[in-house]
Amino acid sequence: MTPILSIIIPAYNASKYIERSLNAIFVHGGLDKDSLNLIETIVVDDCSNDNTSEIVRQYAKKNELQNIVAIRHEINRQQGAARNTGLKYAQGSLVWFVDVDDIIMPGFLSILKSDICLSNIDILQFNAVTQDLEGNQYTETFLSETIKNMPGAKYLEYEANIHYENRIRASWSKWYRKEFLVHNELFFEEGVYWEDVVHTLKSIYLSNNFLYLPIIGYIYIQTPNSDMRGIQDGRKFADTIRFCVNSFEFFKQVKASNIIVEFQMEYYERVINKYHCKLHMLPMGEFQIFDNLVSNLNLSIINEFCFSNKYEWLMSSEGRFNAWRNIE
Repeated sequence: MTPILSIIIPAYNASKYIERSLNAIFVHGGLDKDSLNLIETIVVDDCSNDNTSEIVRQYAKKNELQNIVAIRHEINRQQGAARNTGLKYAQGSLVWFVDVDDIIMPGFLSILKSDICLSNIDILQFNAVTQDLEGNQYTETFLSETIKNMPGAKYLEYEANIHYENRIRASWSKWYRKEFLVHNELFFEEGVYWEDVVHTLKSIYLSNNFLYLPIIGYIYIQTPNSDMRGIQDGRKFADTIRFCVNSFEFFKQVKASNIIVEFQMEYYERVINKYHCKLHMLPMGEFQIFDNLVSNLNLSIINEFCFSNKYEWLMSSEGRFNAWRNIE
């Protein structure tokens, strides 16, 4: 039987997390043994140097599961490439990109057996809870009503009108129709950080049938390296500016409405300001990596969307150097 849903898990040196992730799906996901054929799980090992792949193989053997697919990259290609590999091999009509250090909400997969019509959707979006480093869980404010059969661009306008923002840039809070992604060539950018930000923006905007359910389907688990808590990395800083630039280029390409642009700009301005404030934390070598990578971006487009001179520091190597040195 062909599965309905393919769950794609990129994994790199994930021996600490992978069994917990699989248990969340196969033990606590909400499907009994007779219903497990509704799903498949594809673990893409991105050239780990630990025993992640072996744990996956032993888990499938021990639990007599035929619907776990293990794929290994022979070189490390990062998460975007691992997601694309999983999408290539997915048999389900729907796909779900799950991070290996997070878990799905207990019981959530039972919606596959519900009367919710999933056959024609391009994207299903749902909610998540966050679990902090101490194990405490907290939720955000959620929309309370179901939203059906709405074009994605209209949904973005709807969110802007009510000033609502809820994990919209995270790929793990969505199920996608595989055919929709492939037809629109909505693949993840490879070799960069934050690859899902622009991907989710484009996917939602281009979708014709967007479904939002006011239910919790995912637990985002913070780790010591979540959200720049770990090593300061010039590439991460540069890729943050990259996804802002790429988003602005997409807004321009599709001629997004003013209300979408203005609301989304609030997020991008927060991001740029955050990393501006953190720039001085980069060691010299990492700053030089940041500076070289950013210099190759279409930075002028920022000024097309940000009507102030507060981002002039980004526009030149001298400005970036002065920002790094905390020189006003």
